[in-house]
Amino acid sequence: MALRLDFERIRNSPLRSDVERLLESIPDWRLLLGTTGVEPLRDFGRMLIATPDLQRSSLIVIGEVASDHVQARELAEEALRLAGLSPEWQVEQGFLSLPWPSIDEVERKLVLFDERSFCVARPEDLERILGIAEVRAKRQGASSMIEGLLGMPPKVGLSLEVEGVSNYVRRSPCPLPLDFVLHLQEELQRIRLFVEARYPTEVERGDAVHCFGELKNRLVSNPFVALLGFAQPLEFLTFEGDGVFLRVHTYLTYTHLRNAIRSVEDWFRRKVTRNEGEGGEDRGSPRVSE
Repeated sequence: MALRLDFERIRNSPLRSDVERLLESIPDWRLLLGTTGVEPLRDFGRMLIATPDLQRSSLIVIGEVASDHVQARELAEEALRLAGLSPEWQVEQGFLSLPWPSIDEVERKLVLFDERSFCVARPEDLERILGIAEVRAKRQGASSMIEGLLGMPPKVGLSLEVEGVSNYVRRSPCPLPLDFVLHLQEELQRIRLFVEARYPTEVERGDAVHCFGELKNRLVSNPFVALLGFAQPLEFLTFEGDGVFLRVHTYLTYTHLRNAIRSVEDWFRRKVTRNEGEGGEDRGSPRVSE
């Protein structure tokens, strides 16, 4: 699973304060950033957050510093000083790296790919990250390794790419695809939501179109959905089949996205409060089906 964010675009959008509150509510962000003083919406440009299994220990963050900021090395050194630590740079596979403090005590390193881009991951994940970066850069014709990892279509502020969907969703009313990619793309004063999903066979893709169409009709007539303001985006929702591919798109307003962000934020905050009330350890973001 790979989530790409363009913080430069979000920073200049009406959703900035909503996204800031959402990030503050996500336990994984607090664990990775700790007491370093780093603020994603202030300090970063584009960012990739990836995990093969939704386990916090395997979380990978790849990003670039904001265009109006100092270089990545200076930002990292200042962050460590704020955390009360001294930077100790090493060379690993040809890149500068240093130990990165994490509240969950998993060994992670910050690796500098160039003056503006970096990676925070476990040391044993670095070789795999470099391999994926090389493959993506060649496949996309990207100008650099980091562009292959962080690149998104024009005007896209968020992109979610999931492979092995069944590993993340235990229950679904409709057939699950093998993989999918979702984009949120700015168009004038609205947001275009586009999804492309790949199914094992054309028959299963056809079953999915039928199932999602029936689900859409039920949701459009649901009073609770109308109360939340999502009836109109559902009405505009279209499904297009092309062989084993299913393409879905609709349009959202900033109000729709703000309501969705606040719902996710409330969900994270309730989960953290519940864990603290039970005296349990904050285990981070759960699986989709939870």
